[in-house]
Amino acid sequence: MVSDPHVFTDLAFVFLAAVVGGSLAWALRQPLILGYVFGGLLISPFTPGPSVSDPRSFDLFAEIYTNAAQEETSLQQYLLACREDKSMYATAPERIPP
Repeated sequence: MVSDPHVFTDLAFVFLAAVVGGSLAWALRQPLILGYVFGGLLISPFTPGPSVSDPRSFDLFAEIYTNAAQEETSLQQYLLACREDKSMYATAPERIPP
C-alpha cells in the first residue's frame, strides 16, 4: 500500500500531537476536540516548530475514506431503492433466472 516509511512516522507524530493536545485540554477542563485542534495546529506546516515531513502523504488516506464513503449505502437509500426494484429483497440465488 504505502512504501514510504515517513508516512508511518508522520502518522505516529499526528497521533502523538492529538494525545498531547487532548491531555492538555483535559487537564485544563476544556473539550477534548479543542485539544485535538490545538495539537493539529502545533504540527501544521503553517506554524513554526515541528511539522510532518509531507502533508500530501495523507492524501492516500483521504482517498480511501472518500471511496469507502461513496460505496456505502445508508439504510434509507437501500429502502428507497427496494421500493423501486423488488428484486433487491431477493438473495443472490433467488436472483438467478431459471
